[in-house]
Amino acid sequence: MKKLSIFCLIFALCLSICIVPVQAEPVITESVEYGCNTVDAKVPLLGTTEKMDTVASAILYEANTETLMYAWNPDTPMYPASLVKIMTAMIVLREADLTDVATVTKEVLDTVPENSVTANLYTDEVITVKDLLYCMMVASANDAAAVLANHVAGSQAAFVTMMNEYAAELGCTATEFTDVHGLDGKQMTTARDMARILAEALKDPNFQELFGTAFYSTAATNKTSERSLSTGNYFMNKEDVAIYFDSRVTGSRTGVQDNGNRCFATAASGNGMQMICIILGAKDTYGANGYSISTFGGYKETSHLLDIGFDGFQAVQLLYENQALLQKDVENADADLVLGPNVNASCVLPQGVTLDKLTFKYGSIESISLPVEHGQLISNVQVWYGNVCVAQSGLYALNKVQNSLMINQNLDSTGGKTNWWSTMFTAFGILVVIALAVVLGLRVYNKLQYAVAQKRSRRHRRNRRRSR
Repeated sequence: MKKLSIFCLIFALCLSICIVPVQAEPVITESVEYGCNTVDAKVPLLGTTEKMDTVASAILYEANTETLMYAWNPDTPMYPASLVKIMTAMIVLREADLTDVATVTKEVLDTVPENSVTANLYTDEVITVKDLLYCMMVASANDAAAVLANHVAGSQAAFVTMMNEYAAELGCTATEFTDVHGLDGKQMTTARDMARILAEALKDPNFQELFGTAFYSTAATNKTSERSLSTGNYFMNKEDVAIYFDSRVTGSRTGVQDNGNRCFATAASGNGMQMICIILGAKDTYGANGYSISTFGGYKETSHLLDIGFDGFQAVQLLYENQALLQKDVENADADLVLGPNVNASCVLPQGVTLDKLTFKYGSIESISLPVEHGQLISNVQVWYGNVCVAQSGLYALNKVQNSLMINQNLDSTGGKTNWWSTMFTAFGILVVIALAVVLGLRVYNKLQYAVAQKRSRRHRRNRRRSR
């Protein structure tokens, strides 16, 4: 029994040699203090040195790669005016079908301030949600916005609650809506929040169509014949002021603040990029006489930012899913550990930028616990262009790595080599079998020898008796 206890103790000590202590994973930094290439970036790709004296706040953002290209006072709270209708349209498209019909009530129409822009809806008029949306987005009709809100939520107050809840879901931190059309000057947002909202809205094909429509005719209703609608946005309507028309613009919404300054939310496409430009608080400029308008605020500034964004820049993919970035030698491992991102990440960079202009920074990889499973998060990687982080991802194991001293290691899947411990136990088993065979052989041999001796003894006794 004592011998068996000693053997168990020795066996347990042998097992402990191959066990690797489990260590905590390295701390992963998922964000960059001064921003990566997202709408939340603190340092945009083009920097913050260019001032825009004619606007209070501005952002240029490339939506496909999520690259913040330019920002001027992006977090200054400002009155958005009719840009509010973007959020109103988003909620309606989420909650209602375009084929739904709404009935216009006097109570709803009475909530719309007099002398505001309307589609001249009539009490008891029955009209589709789709036509109401075009009235609101193309003609900026405030009565259509009120009717849509009442149809979807039962009241405008309930609809405003939905707007604010959705804004919070999108990550807006400085936005508060107080009505559904933008006439209430108490509501506030920022250029950054509006860029976030518009980028999300443009993911919906129905919104894209609404946002980019300059002319539309509604169907006849029980109260009126068709309505012919046209936008007052000169980016899309060259029939009024052709000098502002921009073929790159795929959609735009304007708003006028109480002080006469203008707001713009514009989307434009070109060179495989989708630019979002937000302008808040743009001032008109006047001629020498001091009262004739020389330029409408916001148009020139938006076009200037679009020129900057499209001229000399291109979208570039920097990180690929399962792209091998690092090969790490791990002590006692049966193979090198290969690390890479698990996402595809792109950004906008100046044309002609080569790989040697970029810096790849990696998080700590000081200690790696074995075994490592395929897809296990190990650290992180960031790609920098100058002082701007343009891409980032977690750094994951692209292969499975095990301890070369582990027990129960079967044949290696690639080389067919046998683990040392497996060899040892196999040899031990063979020795045990040989030992048992020897012991059994000796026992048989001894029995045979004993039988032979007994036979000789009996023969000897018989011979002695005969000789007497």
